Amino acid sequence: MKSIYEVSKRLVINEEIFVYISDGNLRYIEDKGDMYDTKEVVDVDYIRKMIIDEIIPWSKIKKSLIKKEEVFCFWDEFVVKIKSKKIQNAYIHTLFSKRNRVFTFEDAKKKLPLDEFVEYLSEQDQKIFLNKTFVLWEVNKEMGRDTELKNAELYRENGEYFLDLTYVEKGCGNECELKIPKVSLNFLNSDFYLKRSSDGYFDNCSIEYCYPNHVSLNLFQDDNKEYFYQKLLKKKMTIKDIEKELGYEIELINEEEGE
Repeated sequence: MKSIYEVSKRLVINEEIFVYISDGNLRYIEDKGDMYDTKEVVDVDYIRKMIIDEIIPWSKIKKSLIKKEEVFCFWDEFVVKIKSKKIQNAYIHTLFSKRNRVFTFEDAKKKLPLDEFVEYLSEQDQKIFLNKTFVLWEVNKEMGRDTELKNAELYRENGEYFLDLTYVEKGCGNECELKIPKVSLNFLNSDFYLKRSSDGYFDNCSIEYCYPNHVSLNLFQDDNKEYFYQKLLKKKMTIKDIEKELGYEIELINEEEGE
């Protein structure tokens, strides 16, 4: 039996440097459980070729200033540099996570290899939600039908957040309203990390939610040119730390004595 997995790849160097290669691609392959991974050992020449062929995004090969030694430079959240001669071991770590949630026809068509996409559709035999809904959506698109988001409302119920969505569908001279009253936003409670990237001209920033399903949302700058703000709400401090912050010594007394 086969399943659809979401694939992410990282290059691991000397067991201490983890370099992003890609994620989000889909594979329709033999089912090996909810999650599994593989490791492919690579050498310096292979890493050099991946950088030259731009397989590893935001990476460059430079020369050190004095000895002119080859240096591999990788950029993810910050720049990581390592001389090629310092690489003792390396491997490509590939993580496969089973996709149990519904995904769009367009998403499957774009991210699955063509032969796997065709095999997946044929094996479903038009019995699942993807084929019943999104194959029809694809046909409607070819007929000149389009969908527009009319309204989106955020609300909270039993401690969880939901979206109430209203769409307007047009096609073949007809127009109808589609209302989806309860879209779960529970993934917002998951662990996340902020990811920044740059091509030398434009900066990009996104928030990546990791569990139970990978969700990526683009962030945009506000009027202050900021993607996000961080404010300290609580901090552990000793009396010495407090005195250092204040610039003078303090003496703790009972509340009654202060009166």
